[in-house]
Amino acid sequence: MKRASFLVSLTLLVAGAAAASTTQPSGDRQAFAKYWSAQGLVSEKSRLDELYLRGTPGGSAAAVEVAPVQVELREDWQRANRSLERARIRPEEEQHLKDEVAAIVADELQQAFAGSQFRLGGSRPVLQARVVDLYLNAPEMQQATHAKTYTKSFGDMVLVAELRDGAGGPLLLGTWDHRPAREFVTARLTTRADNAIEIRAAARGWARLLRREMDRLAERS
Repeated sequence: MKRASFLVSLTLLVAGAAAASTTQPSGDRQAFAKYWSAQGLVSEKSRLDELYLRGTPGGSAAAVEVAPVQVELREDWQRANRSLERARIRPEEEQHLKDEVAAIVADELQQAFAGSQFRLGGSRPVLQARVVDLYLNAPEMQQATHAKTYTKSFGDMVLVAELRDGAGGPLLLGTWDHRPAREFVTARLTTRADNAIEIRAAARGWARLLRREMDRLAERS
């Protein structure tokens, strides 16, 4: 899909350190599918765009632990944003953006998986989150700027999740899901508040769908 007018384009990667010779992909759908296949996972039919699972669900029921979310901005993201041609965001402002996105995504995952008990082949399933390829059209800046951003699309997300048996343990499940935001006929003023609203809406819908799909798989055990 086109990304030129995206307010937000990010890939949410839930990943822990794993003993594997294959380099982790950075966002491409086919690259993730290839990586998971190399890890011994098998493609499953799902409402998510891609879902890979290791073997048949089973084992003792255990609560899913959601690890802290990490965030990375898309390479050269400011050069792609005309509103930032003259005003460059400072390192501390960039870190603030990352912290805000991480907090939103982590909150939605925590809510979606509250009280979860799964039998997915692991004794202590861990869900870690890493946001990569993040692009924002209207970041918050502490320095004065007269620039305003208008967009027809509030954004677009690709969300990837991985579940492991304990921190750094074997990979149990991987999912890839494209989730576009709202689009409008005419361009609208886009602000930091719009960023937060759309990121939360996309993260919430995805986290709830991920929980439902994992519940469905667990019921097969």
